[in-house]
Amino acid sequence: MGLKGYGDISDTLPGIEGQRIRTTDDKLHSGVNAGTAPLPFGSPVQLGTNSGEVLEFLPISDTIGGSRLFGVSVASYNDEIVAGVTQTVDGRSAYAPDRPMAVMSEGVVGVVVEEPVTPSDEVYYRYSANTGTVLGRWRMDDDTDGTNAHAAQIANARFLRSSDAGEVVPLEIGVTIL
Repeated sequence: MGLKGYGDISDTLPGIEGQRIRTTDDKLHSGVNAGTAPLPFGSPVQLGTNSGEVLEFLPISDTIGGSRLFGVSVASYNDEIVAGVTQTVDGRSAYAPDRPMAVMSEGVVGVVVEEPVTPSDEVYYRYSANTGTVLGRWRMDDDTDGTNAHAAQIANARFLRSSDAGEVVPLEIGVTIL
């Protein structure tokens, strides 16, 4: 697919990480968190090795699902899914291991950024820690420390408004599912 090109969405600013913003034409999928740890709302995910499995997106992995982006985990109000909601050690709402979860492949979702971003910035997701950073946050570059990149670029995604570090910002995503 691709990005739909949403304009000003200041009337529907996200309140929480993983919140769906535009629900009329988004594409949702379900899966089961196949990881061993809770998977936070607002995290990019990839398919697991077995049907229906979903794992946190790890672009450096070639052993679990092939590292192909599937979408972003989103908060759901489905009773079966809500029963599997827990928290990470740092207090983020998340899907517990072996529990159903919701994934958005197209639409707008609230994500937390670790640095100021603007709509013209590229979109990256932190998958590896670096000094003074938080795993699982969104940013505008790969945060290379001279040797290693610590964040992966997410193609077909863009920030829809400017935001300061630590804020929830609307992120448009458009992943083609084959």
